Amino acid sequence: MRSGDPARLRQLIDVRLREIIDPCSVGSANPMNIVEMGLVKGIDVEDGHVRVQLCLTSPTCMMLEHFVAEARRLLDPLPGVTEVEVLGDAGLEWTPDRIDENARRRRRLHLELLMSRPAAKSGAGS
Repeated sequence: MRSGDPARLRQLIDVRLREIIDPCSVGSANPMNIVEMGLVKGIDVEDGHVRVQLCLTSPTCMMLEHFVAEARRLLDPLPGVTEVEVLGDAGLEWTPDRIDENARRRRRLHLELLMSRPAAKSGAGS
């Protein structure tokens, strides 16, 4: 695909990046992929070199190495890809507004469901 369709390669890259689930979203019982989360700041493709720029959720985000490993695992096998580079920012730009509208809707419904559950009673004899 090196001499093939660059738009098709970008489409394949986007599909593959959507397979990378943010572990923190899983921990909050609302799994989202890194594209839905708004973590993908940019994708550049030039002569087989793929550069993915990520917008981390905070300066203390510890998931960058996970995202790098997953992106390389998923993008390296794509036809026309010769190198994968994944860069993270300082984690100062991301806000929940970056979350995809559909994912935001799912998140809102999940939170509403949690809020609608009766509070568990605690204490002896419960």
